[in-house]
Amino acid sequence: MAAENVGLALEYFTKAVDRLPRQHLPWAADNDHAYYLESLAAALYRARRPEDALTVYRRMAELTAGRLRFGDLYARSYYMRGKIDESAGEAGAAARGFRRFLAIWGNSDPGLSEVDDARRRVAALQ
Repeated sequence: MAAENVGLALEYFTKAVDRLPRQHLPWAADNDHAYYLESLAAALYRARRPEDALTVYRRMAELTAGRLRFGDLYARSYYMRGKIDESAGEAGAAARGFRRFLAIWGNSDPGLSEVDDARRRVAALQ
């Protein structure tokens, strides 16, 4: 991704996600599912495949331990879901995504660009 080779990134991230073990131990500290899923979703989004990215971001909502270890990625998945839904004309779903992101992130990290952007987008969608 850093080298702007989105095609190769998609190939590698897809292989990595396909090889992830099943989440059978919700308390397992080494659960990296969120990291790999977010990487794949970001690559899909950059490859202009928003529907596929949305599917992967939704999959992140089903995580157990993965959401604990990578809570920032889990929260940001709702922000990205909001952006994708908004661009697809799904105002209600977009607002729900942005609101969920803001509810999780709360008032942490004042000035974080995604927080400010989510607040602006929710206000515009109402």
